[in-house]
Amino acid sequence: MQNDNTWNYACPTNRERNSITAGIFKKHVWARCPYKTSPNNPPDSTIIIESAFGATAKKNSRATRIRNSLLHRILNTCGDADITYGDNKRADPALCLYKGMNLFYVSGNEQMTETPPRGNGTVCKFVSVKLKDNARSHRIRIYNGYKVWAVSIEDIQWITVELMDNTDEVDTLEMKIRELSSENEEQTASTAQALQALKRELEILRI
Repeated sequence: MQNDNTWNYACPTNRERNSITAGIFKKHVWARCPYKTSPNNPPDSTIIIESAFGATAKKNSRATRIRNSLLHRILNTCGDADITYGDNKRADPALCLYKGMNLFYVSGNEQMTETPPRGNGTVCKFVSVKLKDNARSHRIRIYNGYKVWAVSIEDIQWITVELMDNTDEVDTLEMKIRELSSENEEQTASTAQALQALKRELEILRI
């Protein structure tokens, strides 16, 4: 299995996609996180955000509390192929995130005319997570024998993502670089300097 942000996988079922994403995250943890007996803490760039949920209650009845053993099993073995809520919507009980991984924006299309434009299915890149003050659920969890930070979604203020699609400014810079490169096969010193400046500006926009 290719573990590379330049690859994407198309799957016929949610269950198959869950298996692939779990395998990619496992390889990332093996490569970047300390073993469970290590004295080192795991990196802040990798985190598991755990859902806070309970069994569905019938109308006018008390909700059933899920036992810790069952909750642990759900968080460790289930994906969005196994969990439904509301109007048959699906949710992953544990979001396994690391900096730079690709995510899909899941919402309506009301923000398509805003800056930056975004709609259901827009590809973005995970950057970081902001915890609430005194997040009690923030702890080190052992994941497949390795240390990983974990936290309940109730202790999350927000997550920061970066839009993957090119902005107009990026597209304009790329076009200028292509034109300058093709029009000047035998580049002068000033042309080469201008190209380097444009490329540096493009790299800054992509950070």
